[in-house]
Amino acid sequence: MFFIDFERLGLAEVLARINNFFSTKFADYRKKVEAVQVSLFKPYTPLEVE
Repeated sequence: MFFIDFERLGLAEVLARINNFFSTKFADYRKKVEAVQVSLFKPYTPLEVE
């Protein structure tokens, strides 16, 4: 049976870097974006014929 040694391939290091990014830099970025509270939509004005 063939087994891959994921540790040898560096997968553990890659996963650690990804997890670190999302728990530090991305978490700070997300807080800043959520604090802005910008709406992506403008209020809708019904269309009328005059």
